[in-house]
Amino acid sequence: VVDFLEKGCSVEEFEEFAKSFRKLGADAEVCEIRNLRYKDGSLYSPSGNKIDAIYRRAVTCDIMDHKNEVGDFLQADKDRNVCLVGSFCTHIIHDKIIFKILHMDRTHEFLTEDEIEYVKLHIPYTSRLTASEIDIDSVKENKDKWLIKPEDSYGAKGVFAGINFGKHIWEKVIDDHVDKHYMIQEFCMPYRTYNIDFNKEVNIFEKYSNLTGMYIYNGKFAGFYSRQSNHEIISTQYDETDIASAVLKHKS
Repeated sequence: VVDFLEKGCSVEEFEEFAKSFRKLGADAEVCEIRNLRYKDGSLYSPSGNKIDAIYRRAVTCDIMDHKNEVGDFLQADKDRNVCLVGSFCTHIIHDKIIFKILHMDRTHEFLTEDEIEYVKLHIPYTSRLTASEIDIDSVKENKDKWLIKPEDSYGAKGVFAGINFGKHIWEKVIDDHVDKHYMIQEFCMPYRTYNIDFNKEVNIFEKYSNLTGMYIYNGKFAGFYSRQSNHEIISTQYDETDIASAVLKHKS
């Protein structure tokens, strides 16, 4: 299991994955991606173990930012001498440009009517933040309708929602990020539910924004990852919290 371990990643979480792999008979390690060594057609961990497969937690944009530091890892992958669980092909769906592509007429030419309707109902309208693709003046005038985000990042870094800014500050935010590899996306207010705020002695029930991830492994539903926040943007850099989720099934 590899990542840039200074990135604030959850090594504890990685160790849980490693434990699961060990239970299945794999000799699993959590490694700093920079410390892998490639020699004679084989990739080795810092402890000297030959690596057959990697669970890649290091995201592509971080790898590209540090590509000169991870040459051994990259060469082993280029030579196809290590199997990546999380190949670089997965970056196609990770890059935010996919949301823009889904709304393009060229894409709709090969989608069915039901698929096109699904995109319109469930994928927020997205475009590049450039004067050639979007009416910048309209974006400034209708700030509550939009948010902007980097084309290729993660963890809600660099995300600005118009609803959080006054008109003049929002105009400056837009001017500062036009033609800077940013996307503009229709803002969707998160669904809010009550939960308990243990920091209060009275009126302890507060409304929280929800973000629910549904996970599929081997084609089967495997569980939820549920997050909440007092704000519209749900991220650890603000006030995100993880909450327990349960799956209820009717007895037959």
